[in-house]
Amino acid sequence: MRLQATAKANGLSAARSRSSMEELYLVLGKAAGDRGYSVLLYEGPGQGQALRNGLKFLPEWERPTKALLDDFLCSHLRPPKMVLIGMSMGGYFAPRAAAFEPRIDGVVAFDTCFDFEQCTRPIVAALASSPTAMKNPDVAWGYKNALWTLGTKDIEDTRKAFGPYTLAPVAP
Repeated sequence: MRLQATAKANGLSAARSRSSMEELYLVLGKAAGDRGYSVLLYEGPGQGQALRNGLKFLPEWERPTKALLDDFLCSHLRPPKMVLIGMSMGGYFAPRAAAFEPRIDGVVAFDTCFDFEQCTRPIVAALASSPTAMKNPDVAWGYKNALWTLGTKDIEDTRKAFGPYTLAPVAP
């Protein structure tokens, strides 16, 4: 049996349904468990039940990750290796957390977005300049979900909120 542990950080779409963490178990957790890895799935601010309890996304993802690891390691042995996996916006969260958390030995980032404001700039510009942009279901869902998960009130507020979500200060 392998003693490595894998922790999973969700992304922006983690807020979309009540079962997102359970879905991630089926996507990743079961296969890793079947191969002898220990898996810890968690929801942080802006995701799942934490979002429903009023906690919005925060760019300093090392804060909830540190709290989670501190709590976990109070009652469990530290595995020889811990890998943090991030999907969607978790592709920002996982590298960010690992940059500050020395207990994380590796990172897997799907859909890595080095600078979230830069990545979203074309969509934000389309929303700001064209009322028809909201007719695209993907754009409409993404914008409405960003309002909810970031706690923003309009397109300009949302654009500004994306600014701190950059890896530039921690991964130059």
